[in-house]
Amino acid sequence: MSRMDRLKVLVIGIDGASWDVLDPLISSGELSTFKYLVRNGVRGILRSTYPPWTVPAWNSICSGLSPKGLGYASFMIPTSDYVFIPHLFKCEEPKYIWDYLSDAGYRVIVANVPNTYYVKGKVNGIIISGWLCSDIKRFAYPPEILSELNRLCGGYVIDIYEVDFKRGQIVKAPSYEEMQSKILEMLDKRICAYKHLLTKYEWDLAFLVFTATDRAQHTFYHDKKFIAQVYKRIDNYILKELMNIAGEDTIVFVVSDHGFGPASKCFKVNLWLLKEGYLKIRWSYLITLTLLRVCKKLVAGAVRKFDSTLLSKILSYIDGIREELERDRFAKLIDWSKTKVFAYGVWGDLYVNIRGRFAKGAIDPSEYKKIVIEVIGKLKQQFPRIQVLSKYEAYGTDSVHDNLPDNIIIPTDNGVHSIDPNLSLRDIIKSRVFVECTKGEHRVDGIFICYGPKEEYYSQGCC
Repeated sequence: MSRMDRLKVLVIGIDGASWDVLDPLISSGELSTFKYLVRNGVRGILRSTYPPWTVPAWNSICSGLSPKGLGYASFMIPTSDYVFIPHLFKCEEPKYIWDYLSDAGYRVIVANVPNTYYVKGKVNGIIISGWLCSDIKRFAYPPEILSELNRLCGGYVIDIYEVDFKRGQIVKAPSYEEMQSKILEMLDKRICAYKHLLTKYEWDLAFLVFTATDRAQHTFYHDKKFIAQVYKRIDNYILKELMNIAGEDTIVFVVSDHGFGPASKCFKVNLWLLKEGYLKIRWSYLITLTLLRVCKKLVAGAVRKFDSTLLSKILSYIDGIREELERDRFAKLIDWSKTKVFAYGVWGDLYVNIRGRFAKGAIDPSEYKKIVIEVIGKLKQQFPRIQVLSKYEAYGTDSVHDNLPDNIIIPTDNGVHSIDPNLSLRDIIKSRVFVECTKGEHRVDGIFICYGPKEEYYSQGCC
């Protein structure tokens, strides 16, 4: 058996890793393993998807398909009645690299890849779902691997966030004060699990992802000391140890789904669409919702002061009405029959309200290209540094009947840092399309490293 026949591949995913963060730390001598990999391997920029979001970026990395090929460009996609649902409810999931290798008899270990929402079936090896896990009963294969990791690592942590899968929303998060310790705890338990898996079980492909970098950079991007601490822990205790376990006859890839950059100003995209006349809202709904929130606050204060059973019942009644109104809030807020363009999702992807695509479409398909070009023109005229693409520019299609957005605003360091599609009465009253924020946000340029210690691997096109 030749060396190439014994070849193993270790893919280490570092969610949100960016050369903008890594290079200064490498230069200052704080990341010795990254420095070794870069000097002795191949480095480059791994361009993310448009928009640069966890889903579909990991899906593309693992399948080789673009958002057009996948059929979606974000985790949540629109239905004809303007309710956004997880793409799994509408699109068929592709086969991923570990599916092909498993079918071919190769042994695989896959852990914490964010697009593995549940275990679809048996694999030749081990698979553990990642963030956005949709079914805890199908979280891992074989099922007993989870109790094994819980016992060895003091409890396997899926993520620091709890997510409502159907709504695509974070429903529980650590407080700001405890978040750093939770991120480091998750990182420590992840390395414990991965070391055990690579040591105990046979494998040909191991695909392991760390999401702690993404969580840290979103909240603490401007805290250079903590960000350096997270990357140094990955460098010293993860890359080095995993590579030692993998051995010399292993090709190592280090990849990220997107990069990161600073965010000090956030673009309120639906407010801009409202001001430009592309979007219309149902004022009665927005005012009713606002009044209910005010009433809840006043009654809750009275309950605390007077401890009244009647007031408690009134508070419960108000809560019930408010919760019902809040359900599918976005679909209820917009006056769809008069809306031309609307934005939804983490990045505020823009959709043209086309007849035939949406139940109350206000735009004829013949006007589609005109609207798309007009929106781009207005955005660039008002904000010269903004980077905004049409569907055709981003995906090579201008179909009006798919799940893909029609305009995509790309976050950049010198243009729009971050995008927020949320729209409240306070936003409308203040009328500021840019608001201040202090955080980190996704960027298009991620990282790519390939390292193989044997020259023959390079000559065979492995790197």
